[in-house]
Amino acid sequence: MEISLQDLTRPTERRLPGGWARLSFDVSLMSEEDLEKLFEAQQILNEIGIHFDSGTGGGRRDWELDWSLTGAIIEVRPFRCMQCEHLPLDFPLFVHWQSPGFAIYTYTYCDQSCLERARPGYEKSGWSVLTIETGRTA
Repeated sequence: MEISLQDLTRPTERRLPGGWARLSFDVSLMSEEDLEKLFEAQQILNEIGIHFDSGTGGGRRDWELDWSLTGAIIEVRPFRCMQCEHLPLDFPLFVHWQSPGFAIYTYTYCDQSCLERARPGYEKSGWSVLTIETGRTA
C-alpha cells in the first residue's frame, strides 16, 4: 500500500511557534542531585501537559522547544531600550539594577547615553547599578 504526503498531512488546531528555541544545560557541571532535579522538572512539565523533544549528549541536556512543543507556546520578544524604546537592539547594554528592597532587575538600553539619561531617576528612588554587560543578540 502506497502512502502519499497528502495522506499524512493533517491540519492542526494548535498554535505552532514562528521559530524555535533550545534550552541547553551543561550537565557535566551538575551534581547527581541537580541532574535528578533537571529530569524531575521535565517530568513535572509532562505531568501537567507540557511536552517537547529532549536529548542528552556531549555533556549537555537539551530541551527542544520547537514544533514538538505542546501545552505551551514560545513567545520571543526582541530587546527594547528601556529609555527610548529603540527596537531592535543588536548590541544592547544589560544593566542589573538593585532596588531598595534588594530585588534585582535587568533592563536593556541602546547605549551608554540612554543609560545615563535613565540613571538619575532610578538613583533618586534608591536603586543602584550592580553590573553592566554587553553582547551581540542573535
